[in-house]
This record gives sequence, C-alpha cells and structure tokens, in this order.
Amino acid sequence: MDLAYQPGADQLSGTATISATATQDLSSFSFDFGLTASAVTVNSESAEFKDQDNKLIITPKVDLPAQKPMTVVVTYSGVPSKVRMYGEQAWFASADGASSVAEPHYAAFWFPCNDHPSDKATWSASVSVPDGTTAITNGKLVSSEKSGDKVVWKWSSAQPLATYNSFMAIGRFTMKKNTTAADGRTFIRAYSQSLSETEKKNATSSIEQTPDVLAWESGLFGPYPFDIEGGVAVDAGSVNDAEEYQTKPVYSNVFKDGKLRRRRSRERASVVRRRGVAQVMAGHLAQRRLRPVHRMVVAGARRHQTGEQTC
Repeated sequence: MDLAYQPGADQLSGTATISATATQDLSSFSFDFGLTASAVTVNSESAEFKDQDNKLIITPKVDLPAQKPMTVVVTYSGVPSKVRMYGEQAWFASADGASSVAEPHYAAFWFPCNDHPSDKATWSASVSVPDGTTAITNGKLVSSEKSGDKVVWKWSSAQPLATYNSFMAIGRFTMKKNTTAADGRTFIRAYSQSLSETEKKNATSSIEQTPDVLAWESGLFGPYPFDIEGGVAVDAGSVNDAEEYQTKPVYSNVFKDGKLRRRRSRERASVVRRRGVAQVMAGHLAQRRLRPVHRMVVAGARRHQTGEQTC
C-alpha cells in the first residue's frame, strides 16, 4: 500500500497493489472494500470495476486462468469514518488522526482485501502524513523520512498477516521505536499525546511489561511467532476496548483511573494487557486449526463471509 492521509478532514487516498493467484478460472472477481476506487489494473491492463454491496467487483480484459499469478492495482480515496459496512462503523477519526479498536472487518474500511481469516499475506505499507504526525501499522518500521511538510512512514511484515489482524493508528504519538527487548526482539510501543497524564502513566507501566508477559505466555502457548512486539495506546473517543492486532495490540480507554477505583482500574489494565498480548498469540495458533481458541472472532466473521472456515 502507498497511502496519504490528511488528519482533520479524514481523507485517505492512495493505491493498493495486490499479488494473488487465481484458484479457479475467473472472468471476474471481487474484494471487500468500503472506499471509492477510481482506477483498477489487472496485470498492467485497465479493468472494468463497480461497487456493489461492500464489494469492489473487477472484470479484467482477459479471463484469468487457474493457478496463474496476477497483480491487481487499485487506486482509491475516501473518508473512512463515513463508511458503514455490515451495519458497522469501525474507523474512528480524531482531530489529529485516526485509529480503531474494531474487529473483525476493520481492514476493508481502508484497503481492498479478501477479508477472511484464512487468506493471509505478507505486508508492506507506506503512509504519508503531515510533519509531526505518526502513522503506525503492523510489522517492523522500515523508515520514517521527511519530505517537505510531510513524513512518510514505511512498515513491512514478512510474516503473513490475516486481514482482521491489520490496523492503522495515525496521530501525534510518543513512540519508542527500534529498541530491543531482553528477548532479542524489536520492541515498538506508542502512546497518544491526547492521553491524560494518568492514562499515559498507566499505559506506559502496563505496555512496557509486554516482554515479561510474552515470556510467561510462551510457557502456555509455545514460542511467540513474530519478530516484533509492542503495543499502542490510542484515544478512540468513547470506545473502551483492546484488540489483538498482529505484533502490536491496540488499547483505548482502558488505562483511566479514578481515586475511588484506583485498585480496580489497575487490576483491569493488567488483565486487558495480558488479554491483548494473549490474543495475538491465540489468534496465530487458531489459524493453525486450533478451533476453540478463536471461536469468538471466527463467529463474528462467519456472519458476513461465506466459504469454508479454516480456523
């Protein structure tokens, strides 16, 4: 993905380049998608396309034979916070950016995809945002380079990613990046500057314990399957949740603390932290056919997807 985002206006634009292989002869195919496409090419040739029922339906000039690779490039734009899919609104826009703690259909709000947990892919994203703004997504940070009044953030993951485990967090963050945890993995964590001092303190004390949590949970689930670990504390409005986005769980409104609920809030934050990290590992294991672990998320996906479930 090669994207640009304008905070405030919540305007997202760019291109998605998708490498895929047809599993049967195809005269047309579709992606799950909520924004507006302006151009589509298939194997470098312009293709016809239309939006229908939260699908981007593509008809290439030449039928695609089974077992042949193809490259699809979709140019698109839109305002993700105005998108409604499956009765859901999953993208939260703020004054300085955007974020989400929604699953399982968040991916289709910002890029075209086959939004099914069985169809994982390697990943790279380049996101241009105004200088002073951070764009965070899955995987490792490749670079962040200033270009005029913009900063281009580049991320990548060589380890396959399920769409429901993808995320984007944009805004003004304090980010500790490319530091190495005791276990040898790169440890990336980010804290929204919109958090109150109490939230920031609680978020920091919790998320900084992620390597210890992973060490304990590896004794239950087996080795942590990724080379990046971390967490992101966002301000997603009134949404109160944490989600297990791959390599970096995202937390919103779970680190608040009041004088009369101080102990209870601390306990809750600890539980949420363990839950977020555990779900990253549990989701990975579930995609290897451990059915009981992942039942809740798959059930959510099943309401809107057809075809064989592989989780």
